[in-house]
Amino acid sequence: MGCSRQTVIATLPSTSDRERIELVLCHQPGQAARLQLRQQSWGDGVGWFTQSSVELEPEQVTGLKLALGPVGRTGRGISPAVKAAPVLRLVQADSA
Repeated sequence: MGCSRQTVIATLPSTSDRERIELVLCHQPGQAARLQLRQQSWGDGVGWFTQSSVELEPEQVTGLKLALGPVGRTGRGISPAVKAAPVLRLVQADSA
């Protein structure tokens, strides 16, 4: 599913300067906004391009937030909620 309009929420670097994860909010007319995680690579002469993407349903976003817990705020590690978090179901995966 493509986005008619998108908002990049965050870009997460990798240990390689040629790989990254992009967190994007996708907007489609008449539909609720959806969150996508995009694995991107750098190609000389091409720039950043998406290798694969996973679209999360709103309930999955909630589960992801619970699973990560305070990681982003405190840096103390993965929350114990990871073990109790609901299983995230793959909604869409596009691959190059």
